[in-house]
Amino acid sequence: MQVLKEELRTLILKNAEQEFLQKKFENASLRNIAKESGTTIGNIYRYFSNKEALFDELVKNEYNAFLYLMEHHENAEVDINHENDKNMNWRDYFQTYLTEFMPIFTKRFLLLIDRSENTQYKSARNMVLMTLEQHFDKHFTEYGIRATPGFTRVLAEQILTGLLFIIESCEDNKQKQQLISDMFAFFIEATLHFS
Repeated sequence: MQVLKEELRTLILKNAEQEFLQKKFENASLRNIAKESGTTIGNIYRYFSNKEALFDELVKNEYNAFLYLMEHHENAEVDINHENDKNMNWRDYFQTYLTEFMPIFTKRFLLLIDRSENTQYKSARNMVLMTLEQHFDKHFTEYGIRATPGFTRVLAEQILTGLLFIIESCEDNKQKQQLISDMFAFFIEATLHFS
């Protein structure tokens, strides 16, 4: 029975994702991807021009979605400058807010941030950290939160490390969303009490 072209392409992507997750980009093997997909390396080249094009196909949507999230998240943000916001249920807020953005936080996001050395996305981790740091700097200034210089970079590193850990270790999407919500709520509440 011949596998339909779209089914084979999907299978190649699935097996490539696993190969890149296990070995990172530089150590991943098209030979292994072809073997796991039941096809040849030559057939992979019918779908993807090279290993980087295959990697790009896996992560480009997460990359663009994350950029969109960082540029547009404030449209959904709650003003935390109200007096009763210290008593707000941030876990519920993030549960609701993250529903729209959970498709970003997949294993492919992990590939993008943590497995992309020697690709066009090699600076993605630093870009995400810089974006988060600038975001925290802006909000710390807006809300009069004083912190030691460099603290917002530490905060960005902690959030990204926690996010990647959750993505890598949690297979259940509902639990993943709850853990991410709890993490964000914890940092918000800690920041509000820090000021």
